[in-house]
Amino acid sequence: MYSTIARFSSSGNVVPYKWPPLPLPGIAVSLPGFWVGLVLVQVLSFRWRLLPAFGDDGPASLVMPALTLCLPATAAVAQVLARSMLAELAQPYTTTAKAKGANALRVHFRHTLRAALPPVLTILTVLFGGMLANAVVVETVFSRDGVGRIAGTAVSLQDIPVVQAVVMVGAVCFVLLNLLSDVLSWVLDPRTAPSSRSAIGGAAHV
Repeated sequence: MYSTIARFSSSGNVVPYKWPPLPLPGIAVSLPGFWVGLVLVQVLSFRWRLLPAFGDDGPASLVMPALTLCLPATAAVAQVLARSMLAELAQPYTTTAKAKGANALRVHFRHTLRAALPPVLTILTVLFGGMLANAVVVETVFSRDGVGRIAGTAVSLQDIPVVQAVVMVGAVCFVLLNLLSDVLSWVLDPRTAPSSRSAIGGAAHV
């Protein structure tokens, strides 16, 4: 989130910070999930002994699998949010808000962030499918029983009903998340609603 913060120059133009965090999400996205999991096990379990390495030993055992699954997804979301925020900060309404006396935090979090969120919601629904696929590897690395491991075992044993059930549940969740993403996008930015697009198109033809 810090990499999306921009400052106003004395001339009133938006000048993004040139601090290194902006390219860091691109690096984090490229990290393989199994490698992230093995590094976390080596550092947090074997070296620092903070968290259990394998198995299901309560909430503490969920921390490293969750980090392994979420790190690439979070990096992708941060990258999209940063680019979307910078694009919105270049819009004229930010200059208008500043001219009315709004400070940088108000411009960012009240005006710009709301307009920048719809692309983030879209990428979140796409990342959900990738997280389901990565769950097979993550659950294998951390020796946990979950949907991914059940699906992998069912495929290896050619248990077709279980494979069909997992695929059906994943497809239903994906469709519901896409629907929720569309609804939230319309709430955050009414210009993306179908009725608004139709009205804009009709006005353009007139």
